[in-house]
Amino acid sequence: MKVAIPSNAGIVEDHFGNSEYFTVYTINENNEPVNEEIIASAHGCGCKSDIVETLFNIGVQTMLAGNMGDGAVNKLNHYGIKVIRGCSGEVSVVV
Repeated sequence: MKVAIPSNAGIVEDHFGNSEYFTVYTINENNEPVNEEIIASAHGCGCKSDIVETLFNIGVQTMLAGNMGDGAVNKLNHYGIKVIRGCSGEVSVVV
């Protein structure tokens, strides 16, 4: 499974559309992260950029986020990406 986290300097970004990049973890069958990728964030509002399609195309299934608007949640859900809001702190700890 792949999990994406909107990130800024190793911290979960409070708003999806403001993230500097997305940290994407591959999680094994024991729920342990086994690989980390950095995906550059598109400029502008997250829900209006192509970042959701990019994340979907690399196999992301879950988004762990600080907060995001309904437009972003709806777009992620449309692509089958589950959204968990309310995350905060260091990305490596959150995952």
